[in-house]
Amino acid sequence: MNRIRPFILILVLALTGCGGPNPQRPSTRLGKVATVEPDSAQMALLEYNARMVEAADKELMTLAQTREGEYAIYDNGTWIRIDNPGDLDAEIIRRGDRRTVAMRVYDLSGQLLIDSSREYTIGQMEMPVGIDMNVRHLHPGAQVRMLIPWYAAFGMQGNDFVPPYTNVIIDLEIR
Repeated sequence: MNRIRPFILILVLALTGCGGPNPQRPSTRLGKVATVEPDSAQMALLEYNARMVEAADKELMTLAQTREGEYAIYDNGTWIRIDNPGDLDAEIIRRGDRRTVAMRVYDLSGQLLIDSSREYTIGQMEMPVGIDMNVRHLHPGAQVRMLIPWYAAFGMQGNDFVPPYTNVIIDLEIR
């Protein structure tokens, strides 16, 4: 009987073991394993953008430290100086609120690129992401200056008024 137990144990293990088919290797028509070659142009663009992000962050940090007033950095890479906190008795602006936002956009040399005032729905990405996200921390009537890196402002493409890869200074008032 002692001889039967090990035999039964081996038989049970063999029958209950992984009986599924072995995984199939990806292959090509030639029978070789397929590999995905990274696109060298895409890799170069990713590396270029990573260097540009790092340069933008350093440039804005230096600017924030050398300008008058106290700037705070937000998680999205933008620096904000609050010149007027607005109506502190009112609730902060929330996603879905409809507000008139006056903004003056400058490049870092101080050249005015955009001067506009219009109504926006907050959280609908009608404004650049760096502005849209930061407005949600403000009260109605607030006046702020933002230093926004290109990747949170007008991006790689820019627009009709702002060139690609342009870090910007934005004077903003929430009405």
